[in-house]
Amino acid sequence: MVFGCRECIFISVVKQFLETMNTVSNSFETMNKVIRRT
Repeated sequence: MVFGCRECIFISVVKQFLETMNTVSNSFETMNKVIRRT
């Protein structure tokens, strides 16, 4: 599939956003585990 420049940028931004959200949710899970231990 060939995308225009605009679509390529949009797709890369969405992928980056999803990866960031995934990392943030993992960080929150880790923080919750640490908070429960104390």
